[in-house]
Amino acid sequence: EEYEARLEEYEQVQGGIRRAMEGAGVPLTLEQESQLVEVMYETRQESGINEKWQGRGVLNQLSEPGIADRLEADMEANQEAMSPGVANVLSPQQVEAFNSSQSRMREGATEGLRRMETFRGGGEQPE
Repeated sequence: EEYEARLEEYEQVQGGIRRAMEGAGVPLTLEQESQLVEVMYETRQESGINEKWQGRGVLNQLSEPGIADRLEADMEANQEAMSPGVANVLSPQQVEAFNSSQSRMREGATEGLRRMETFRGGGEQPE
């Protein structure tokens, strides 16, 4: 049950974050991976981001214009909230790799939404 509750974090850590760390030449230890999962999970629980962006919450988000900007702001706030915990677990070089991995994930998540909004005529048009 504990593993299932943290599945989202395990998938991120064992996927893109692990690759980003290895690519930067600063791989995580198994202990760091499990501590990072915990920091990410606790932040997600405290932030309430799931209520806004999963299940019925996402349906409510879809009905309002500016969904990509809201998601980006919430993801940035979540990353900011994680920052102290992440800094306690990772080295400064690893924090840098973690932050760029999170930025890439955020861009990937919002890019498709921005295209959808532009197509539907609901989003801000890029300059």
